[in-house]
Amino acid sequence: SFLKERELPSEEIVLNYLASMNKEEWLKHENLSLIKEHLRTPYNSIYSYLAKQETKTLSAVSSAMSAIHKRYVKFLVNEKRSSNEVSEFLEHLANSRVDPKTIAYHRFVIDLLTAKRNQDWDRYSRVAITYINTYKLDDPAFLNIYAYALYKNANITEPKVLNVALGWIELALKGNNSNNYYYLDTKASLLYKLGKKEEALSTANKAVEIMKKLGGNASETVLLIKKIKSK
Repeated sequence: SFLKERELPSEEIVLNYLASMNKEEWLKHENLSLIKEHLRTPYNSIYSYLAKQETKTLSAVSSAMSAIHKRYVKFLVNEKRSSNEVSEFLEHLANSRVDPKTIAYHRFVIDLLTAKRNQDWDRYSRVAITYINTYKLDDPAFLNIYAYALYKNANITEPKVLNVALGWIELALKGNNSNNYYYLDTKASLLYKLGKKEEALSTANKAVEIMKKLGGNASETVLLIKKIKSK
C-alpha cells in the first residue's frame, strides 16, 4: 500500500520505502525482489543509497550489489568501452565504499577479458600473474583454475610463464591438499607442457590412483598419460 499511495518516480518510491523500515526487513523476499528489480546499474539512485548503508551483514543485499558489478564489468568488456569509462567505474566503486580487493578483482577481470578478446596473450599472462601473486596466493582453488587455464591455452608456451603457474599449483598442493586429484592433474599437465615427461607421468599416475580410490572418473588424466607416453 505504501508504494501505491505515492505518485513519485519509481526509484524515489523505492528509496522512501526502504528508508521507512529497519535494514533487516530488506531481507524479506518481497523487499529483496524489489531491490533486485530496481538495482539495474551501479549508477542509479537505489545503488547509491545502498552503498551508503552498512550492508556487509546483509549478505543477500551485498550479493545483489556484487551481481550488478559483475554485469557492468561484462558490459564494459563486451561493448569495448574506453579505458576512461573503466577508470570512472572503478573510481565510482571506490567512492561507494566497495572493498579495495573487490575493486582490484574487477580490474583484473576487465583487463584479462580484454586481453583475451584482443588475443594479446603476453598481456593476458602478465595480468594473471600480477593479480594472483598480489592477492590470491592463499586461495588454492583460484590458483588451480588459472594454472590450468595457462596450461590449456595453446598460445601460451613461454616457460617462464608456465613455471609461475607450476609454482601456483605447488602452493595449492600444500597441507591438506597434497592428494587433491584436480590439483595433481593440473601439475602433471603443466609439467608435460614444460617438457618434463618423467615428472609429469609420475604425477599423473598418482592422480589416477587417488581418483580410483575415490571411485571417480580420471579419464582426462588417463588421456594425458597417453599423450606423455606417445612422445
